[in-house]
Amino acid sequence: MALDFGETAIAITYASIAFWTGVLLIRKKRPEFLLRTDHIYMKVGLLVLSLLSYPASLLIWSLRSKW
Repeated sequence: MALDFGETAIAITYASIAFWTGVLLIRKKRPEFLLRTDHIYMKVGLLVLSLLSYPASLLIWSLRSKW
């Protein structure tokens, strides 16, 4: 259990929203013909975005606190 006051959950929620927005844009742009990279993004994109979202949010907040 992570006791970080929901920071991880918020970061993963934003990553999930970004992922599904990307999937919808890909489907709208090329509904019948998907590239190989599109398939890769749809298979592992959510996992990669979820893993990168938390360190990215920590970096952003640490940079913002220095201003």
